Amino acid sequence: MPSVLVEVYNNSGISGLAAAKAAVLQDAGWNVAGTDNWYGNIAANTVYYPEELKVQAVKLAEELDISRLRPAISPMQFDRLTVIFTAP
Repeated sequence: MPSVLVEVYNNSGISGLAAAKAAVLQDAGWNVAGTDNWYGNIAANTVYYPEELKVQAVKLAEELDISRLRPAISPMQFDRLTVIFTAP
């Protein structure tokens, strides 16, 4: 399993969604660095990645059945993958 760090954010308003998804990822062997709420308007569940982690981002997106991938943007950290959930 990838050793890359993953941060999981909730942008859905559903309490506990990020923690629940993080637990699924940890059980699958992903290295979850943290969870939190994301403030802003995200259109759909999305995996954000720095360019050097694009291959791992595709694997993570497949694992989560997420079709939307985007390059990381500020204020995201650029040494890890960021997943933002807008819905379960």
